[in-house]
Amino acid sequence: MRELGLIYHGGKKGCPQLAEELANFLHREGYALRMAESHGREGYSLDGLDLCITLGGDGTLLGMAEKAALAGVPLLGINCGRLGFLTALDRDSWRTELVKMLGGERLELRGNLLRCTGDGRTFHALNDVVIKNWNSGRLFDMAVWVDGTLLSHYRADGLIFSTPLGSTAYGLSAGGAILSPSVQALAITPICPHTLSNRGLVLPAQARCTVEVGDGTARCHLYVDGQNVQDLEPGPLQITTADLTATLFQRRDYSYFSVLREKLAWH
Repeated sequence: MRELGLIYHGGKKGCPQLAEELANFLHREGYALRMAESHGREGYSLDGLDLCITLGGDGTLLGMAEKAALAGVPLLGINCGRLGFLTALDRDSWRTELVKMLGGERLELRGNLLRCTGDGRTFHALNDVVIKNWNSGRLFDMAVWVDGTLLSHYRADGLIFSTPLGSTAYGLSAGGAILSPSVQALAITPICPHTLSNRGLVLPAQARCTVEVGDGTARCHLYVDGQNVQDLEPGPLQITTADLTATLFQRRDYSYFSVLREKLAWH
């Protein structure tokens, strides 16, 4: 492993300075480095890299997930944010642990991305795909089919489609189940449904979901890993698990359940 990428969040306090410190450290360790600020990642190439390090929070890592998965380049996140479910290291302990991980003392956590297709475009998400009304104070109607069979008509603020890795993100705050990353599944969680019996549902990973917005007056937005990527035009959306895998480097002593206990302050 000789050539690394470094993507850092320029808007987080202290992150640019830490990025410079990290870059100098990696150069001293003999690594070639391709460095960029996260807002410039659209033109950033992963070609030829052995690893891409992200410096920020989970959002910075998620912003590189599709590109890294397509290029077959693993990601290693260093957390400068809040919870950091997906990041491997924090800003206070990265120096010693990073050397170990680059030397091979690590675990590899793999997660399939979701594929969302509609209006002639395709998006991929490592955490979740969210459909929401632009007017957060108004419910709107959606119908969901699973493998061609009608599941339900929802009247809600929105719907969240989550991967197991993404089940601790928006889906968790909306009351959805937490899924172990070892589970092959796709979760649907309604956001504040009008019908209280509309609960979260866990489907097989290979399930093919179709969503249609029933209210022609509703203006809806599509969010992919937290980014507002498109205003939805009338027509169906297809959501399923993609044949595309992201690889996240974690510390050798990584335990998903220990992370849950720490981040969620369980006892």
